[in-house]
Amino acid sequence: MPVRMLAANPLVREDAGKVAFVRGPITFCAEEKDNGANLHLLHADVEALLADPSAAKVEEFDFHAGAKGIDDKGQGEVEDVTRRMVKLEVPAWREPLPAAVAAAGEGAAEVPAFAPLYAVYAPVKREPATATLIPYFAWANRGENEMTVWLRG
Repeated sequence: MPVRMLAANPLVREDAGKVAFVRGPITFCAEEKDNGANLHLLHADVEALLADPSAAKVEEFDFHAGAKGIDDKGQGEVEDVTRRMVKLEVPAWREPLPAAVAAAGEGAAEVPAFAPLYAVYAPVKREPATATLIPYFAWANRGENEMTVWLRG
């Protein structure tokens, strides 16, 4: 089955200019667990994918899930499970964090008080990356983390 890129209706403002990835009936998403924090700075390399659709790699992997918290009886931990699934590895690029924010450290909960809200415009730098996408139905099974279906193009 081929991997397809979908675009949202342009009137859906939040998703304008973004792409989602589908293979057969399965929609895929990016999770922080695989791609790091700040998923809004992760872009699909649509030019590379349009030039060579086979650049989107399909791989089987063991998906490990489980959580500490309340089970169906209201107590304890939910048992860990492992399931064989398919993930996508998609060419991408990432915008680097501004220096003041990066100085706070990866995954910092707050931006430092000295980080400016605005800055003089500079062209966006592109750091090559690979976006790892898992089936949408499987998200939020590996702990609390950010998720997105729509990646900026």
